[in-house]
Amino acid sequence: MGELDQGRDLLCVLLRFSELEFDSHRLRRCRHRLHDQQRELITMVRQQRHWERRCLDREALTPWQSSSDPSSLKPEG
Repeated sequence: MGELDQGRDLLCVLLRFSELEFDSHRLRRCRHRLHDQQRELITMVRQQRHWERRCLDREALTPWQSSSDPSSLKPEG
């Protein structure tokens, strides 16, 4: 407790999320859903990066594959 101006007292209670969730099933359920959605989002981001890298790899290989193709080395005329 601390004293403020002219007789006002200040009282603080520090609580953790886990202490609030202990008494409220609704809060626990919300936290669980948030964790699930976050996990899902992280998975989707990883998949997107994977497919973007694969696409870039294929784009980079295409000119090399076409230049080493024997049918493309035939002289014109």
